[in-house]
Amino acid sequence: MYRSFRYWGFLSYSHDDRRVAERMHKALEAYRIPARLVGLDGPFGPVPSRLLPIFRDRDDLNAGGRLGPEVEHALAVSRSLIVLCTPSAAESPWVEAEVAAFIRLHQDGPLFCVILAGEPLAPRSVGVSCECLPPAARVRFSAEAGLDFSTPVAVDLREEGDGWRLAVHKIVAGLTGLPLDQLVQRDAQRRHRRMAWLALALIVVAVAMGLLAMLAYRARDEAREQRAQAESLIEFMLVDLRKRLEPVGRLDALEAVGERALAYYDRQSVKSLDPDSLDQRARALHLIGEIDDRRGDLQAARSAFTRARASTAELLLREPDQPQRIYLHAQSVFWNGYTDWQYGDIPAAERAFREYARLANILLRHDPENPDWLTEVSSAHSNLGTLLLEQLRAADAVPQFMQSLRIDRRRATLWGDAGAVQLDIGQDHSWLSSAYFANRQLRQAIAEREAELDVYASLARLEPRDATVQGRQMLGYRFLAMLRLAAGDVTRARAALVRSMSLAEQQRKLDPDNLDWQESNAKAEVLLARIERMSGAGERARRHLDAAASLLSRQLQRDTPTWEWRVDVQETIALERAEQMLDASRLQDAESALVASQQRLQEAALEPSHEVRTLRYRILNEALQARVAGRRGEAAVEQAHWKQVVALARGRQRQLDGETTFVLADAMQGTRNEDEAKRLRSSLAAAGYRQGASGFGDGGGPAPQ
Repeated sequence: MYRSFRYWGFLSYSHDDRRVAERMHKALEAYRIPARLVGLDGPFGPVPSRLLPIFRDRDDLNAGGRLGPEVEHALAVSRSLIVLCTPSAAESPWVEAEVAAFIRLHQDGPLFCVILAGEPLAPRSVGVSCECLPPAARVRFSAEAGLDFSTPVAVDLREEGDGWRLAVHKIVAGLTGLPLDQLVQRDAQRRHRRMAWLALALIVVAVAMGLLAMLAYRARDEAREQRAQAESLIEFMLVDLRKRLEPVGRLDALEAVGERALAYYDRQSVKSLDPDSLDQRARALHLIGEIDDRRGDLQAARSAFTRARASTAELLLREPDQPQRIYLHAQSVFWNGYTDWQYGDIPAAERAFREYARLANILLRHDPENPDWLTEVSSAHSNLGTLLLEQLRAADAVPQFMQSLRIDRRRATLWGDAGAVQLDIGQDHSWLSSAYFANRQLRQAIAEREAELDVYASLARLEPRDATVQGRQMLGYRFLAMLRLAAGDVTRARAALVRSMSLAEQQRKLDPDNLDWQESNAKAEVLLARIERMSGAGERARRHLDAAASLLSRQLQRDTPTWEWRVDVQETIALERAEQMLDASRLQDAESALVASQQRLQEAALEPSHEVRTLRYRILNEALQARVAGRRGEAAVEQAHWKQVVALARGRQRQLDGETTFVLADAMQGTRNEDEAKRLRSSLAAAGYRQGASGFGDGGGPAPQ
C-alpha cells in the first residue's frame, strides 16, 4: 500500500529566485504525462496524467527562524522536495529550514536539486559565495557519490546545462519514476502532432469563419462560439490571473477581475446558465466576497456569499452526485456561516455550520480515503464546536469535538504518524477538555487534558526542539493547573503551572514578540498569584499579579488590543486584585477596582457577540462586591448584589462553569434559597469540584436568620 500524500512536490527557493520558481511551478503543474504512460506503476503508485498539485510557499521565515505549522504540514504531505539552488538559496535560512525539515520528515525521500547559478559541492578554494547547495543538501549528497547530472536528482539550468524543457522532463521523470528518454521522445512526438493538428485546426477555423460570414443562419452558432471564448477568458481570470495577483496583494485588481466576470453572468438568467457557467459565477462571487471580507466590508461580503450560495445550490440541484459541485456548495455555506458569525447572527451561523458539516460528510461518503474530505469533515465539526463553546453551550459542543477527534484519528491511519495530524489530535483533546470543564464535568476535563499532553509528549520525544509542540505543551499544562486547582489539588496545580511557565520562557527566547506566548504568560502569572494567595503567601501573590499587570499594560497601549487582552486578561487581573485587597481589608480599594471593572464589562457586553462571553466576569464581579458589602456590614447592599448574581444567571445555569456555579450557590444562600444552594454544591462536589478551590472566594452569603 502506497503512503498517502497530498502534494507531488514541495518547491523551495530563495526570495531572489521567485520569478524562476513561479515559472517552474506553472510548468510542472501544466505538464501532461503522455497518454500511453499514464497508469504505469511508479514509486508513488499509478502514474497520473497531471502532477497536481505542486506546493509553492510564498511566506517569509518568522522572527524566530522557524517554519510555521502550515509549511511543516505541507512538507509532511509532499512526495518530494524540489530546491532551486543558487548562492542566494545556499545562504537562505528559509530554504535551509525547509530542506532540513523535509529530510527529517522523509529521510530518504526524493530531493531534486535544480542548479540555477553557482557550483554544487564547491571546494573551499573556490569560495563560499559560489556554493549553491543549502547546508542540509550538501550533507546529504557529500555522503554519497556527489551529484550525477545524468539523473533527475540534479538538474542544471545554467547556460551550459540542460535547458528548460529537458530540466522539466528530468524532474517529471524523477517524480513519476518514468524513463527520461521515453518522456523526451514522447514529448517530441506530441509536439509534432500538435503542430500538425494546429495547422489543420487553423485551416478548419478559417473555412468555418468564411462559411459563418456567408451564411446568416449560422449566427446562432457564432454567438455560441463567442460565449465559449468569453467563458474561457473568465476562467483564465478566475484561476491563472488570480494566482498571479493574489500573492502580491493586489486586491484592487482582483476585485476588478471578479466584477468583470460577474458582470458577464449578471446579464444572463441563472436558470439559463449551464453547469460550468454557474460554477464560474459562484467562484467569481466567492472572490468578491473574500476581498470584501479582507477589507472589513462585512455587509458587502455577506451579500456576495449569499448570491454565491444561490448559484451553487442551483448547480447542486442539477448535478447532486458530483463531488466537486458538493464541495463548491459547501464552501458557499461555510462562508455564509462565517459572515453570519462575524455579523453577530449566531443562530444563522450555527445553521450554516451544521449544513457545512452535513455536506462534508457527503463528500467523505463519496471517497472515504480522500484526505482532503477527511480534513473538511474534521474542520466542520471543530468549527461548529468552537462556535457553540463560545456561546457557553458546552453540552452541545462536546459531541462536535468528539467527532473531530474521531476523524483525525482516522486521518492518522492513512498518513501514518505525521506530526501535523498528531497536533490536530492533540488540539481535539484540548477542545474536549475545555468543553467538559465548561459543562462542569471536571474529571472528564482532566482526563482529556492529560490525553492531550500525552500526545505532545510523544511528539516531543521525536522532536525535542519542536517549538510548535512546546507551545502546545505550555498551554496544556496551564489549563491542567487550572483544572487541578478547581479540584482542590494545589500541589499538582502548582507543579503543572511551573512546567507551563518554564516552557513559556523557552518560547519567549525564540520569539519575544509573540502575543500568544505573552498572553499565556500573563494568565499563568494570575493563576500562580491565586495559588500563592490561597497558600497565605500574600507578598508573592502580589508580585506575580504585578508581573501580569505589566504585560497587560503594554498590550493595552496598542491601537487595537484583542478581546483576550481587553477583557479576558484585564478582568481576570482585576478580580484577583480585588481578592487580594479584600484579604488585606482594603475594602475601599477593592470596591473601587470592582466598580471600574464593572463599567468596562458593561461596555463590552453591549456588543452582541460579547454579551454571553462577559457573563462569567459580571457574575464574579457582583459576587465580590457582595462580599465587600458584607465585610462592611451593609446587609441591604450585600443582598442587592447577590440578587443581581441570581438575575444574571437566570435561565443560563447550563452555561456556567464550576467556579461560577459555586458563586451562584453563594448567591442562592445570600437570597435565602438554601435548598437550591445545597443542590448546586452537591452536584459540583459529585463532579470533583471543591468549594473555594479556584481561589475566588470561599463561599458567601449571610447565615440564615
